[in-house]
Amino acid sequence: MVSTLDQFVEREIYVISTDGRQYQGILKGFDQAVNLIVSQCKLISWNQDCPRDEIDCQIMIIRGDTVVLLGLKDPAMELPDIADPIPQIIHT
Repeated sequence: MVSTLDQFVEREIYVISTDGRQYQGILKGFDQAVNLIVSQCKLISWNQDCPRDEIDCQIMIIRGDTVVLLGLKDPAMELPDIADPIPQIIHT
């Protein structure tokens, strides 16, 4: 997987983590454990009672063992303003 990530460096990505958090930003780097360095990072969250909320995190290091999904941002697709939260994945 790590060699596949080379094509994502310096491009805008979305990341979903095991706790249901969603991040958007520019992938700056990664290591063999898929730990990610993301700049211009925004934590995107939804609440059933209010619309989409974005928290500016500037730069984030996201641990590789928490990454569930990582993909390039599609400029033609926008995320909805209101949605049900993604439930937390419980490790067994």
